[in-house]
Amino acid sequence: MKNKNNYTIIITGEETGEPTRLSCPGFIIKNFTKIIVSFFVFVLILSGFGFWGLFNLTDNYLLKSENESLKSSLSTFEEKIAVVEDEVKRFREIESDLRVVADLLPTDNDVWMMGVGGGLSNEVLNSSEVKEDISNNNNRLDRLIRQTQYLKTSINEAAKEIENKKEEWKRIPSICPIEGVQRIGKFGYRRHPLYHRMMMHEGVDLTAQRGTLIRATADGVVSFAGWKSGYGYTVMIDHGKGISTYYCHCSILKVREGDTVKRGDVIARVGSSGLASGPHLHYEVRIGGVPVNPLDFILPNDISISN
Repeated sequence: MKNKNNYTIIITGEETGEPTRLSCPGFIIKNFTKIIVSFFVFVLILSGFGFWGLFNLTDNYLLKSENESLKSSLSTFEEKIAVVEDEVKRFREIESDLRVVADLLPTDNDVWMMGVGGGLSNEVLNSSEVKEDISNNNNRLDRLIRQTQYLKTSINEAAKEIENKKEEWKRIPSICPIEGVQRIGKFGYRRHPLYHRMMMHEGVDLTAQRGTLIRATADGVVSFAGWKSGYGYTVMIDHGKGISTYYCHCSILKVREGDTVKRGDVIARVGSSGLASGPHLHYEVRIGGVPVNPLDFILPNDISISN
């Protein structure tokens, strides 16, 4: 049965036989198929959102797990970079010393820092913290690579300069001429032990046992070997470029004028010839004929006072 706007559905029970009437709006009956289809579409949409949420949660979990693993790997990698940075720092100190020895200008600090930069793009990583760590480590590693390349070039440059200067250095006095020094008489004005008045002492007096070996302090040519007034038996060596050394009050001379000597060669023995109050070596270094303090030309570890 139906009226203008509603449909009435009569249902008869099997046991009682009494009819049950259900009234249903007409627009539902007319649009039943559309409503059913819309319902299923709605269910499918909800299901899609559900599956999307599930997959999204799974992806997030996997990414989080992967990021934690990457963070652990990054921590280990950072420790290794730190070790390399320490080694590069140590070699930088060596490079600085070599440049000083080679008489080269020191490396400018701005040049050494070698600023590097650049972004990092990675579609897999979503963690900005991990991205930043990787970017920082990438820059540190890039800087280390550039610094090691620079060190290689700089050290090679210094090595070449040092090789070129070897012959020159061999002619610069740099060792103590005798071993077993008992006392050192300083360079400069002092009261003369024999004249008893203030006089310029143009060298240093190295007191030692008579007969102690005297060695040339640098390569050169013997310009004089013989008796010199006041100095007694003396050896004078010309080292070139205006540098010369005097070895005075010797007991025995082991070289002659014109001999070529090398640093460390025996040239005489300690004595007390000339104006000397006891056995010692009067040692002078002159540059352009002007006496300078010989102790400035002796390496600190090469001279000590014997007991």
